[in-house]
Amino acid sequence: GVRNLLRHADILKEVPLAQPTRWLAMPSSDCFHIAETEGLVEPCATLGQAVRSGDILARIHPIGRTGSAPAECRAVLHGMLAARHVPGLVKPGDCLAVIAVETVAPEGIDRATTRPARDPAQSPRTNRGETIR
Repeated sequence: GVRNLLRHADILKEVPLAQPTRWLAMPSSDCFHIAETEGLVEPCATLGQAVRSGDILARIHPIGRTGSAPAECRAVLHGMLAARHVPGLVKPGDCLAVIAVETVAPEGIDRATTRPARDPAQSPRTNRGETIR
């Protein structure tokens, strides 16, 4: 979070906490949930939340007719809520939510550090004035 960012920037004199990288993918169009009607959107899931097929992701309340039941947008597959529309008005075609599924690291990525694998023969890079080999 923010504290770790401050550690990386040397604002806080603490060692940054390492967290394992979670690789996410959107393997099909089922990951994208699109509004079919217009209205006021009520998000029903938080970012990063695990969702299952059938869970309610958002409700769209009609603004032209009070007392009408809201339309529900339900998850099509299991995964994690990676993006969502901000509370406010939506129109048909707006993206309400994106569900990502966990996957393995892509080829060429050092799975231990999550950095791109480098050829040692490449020219050295620098970081805060230090040479990295």
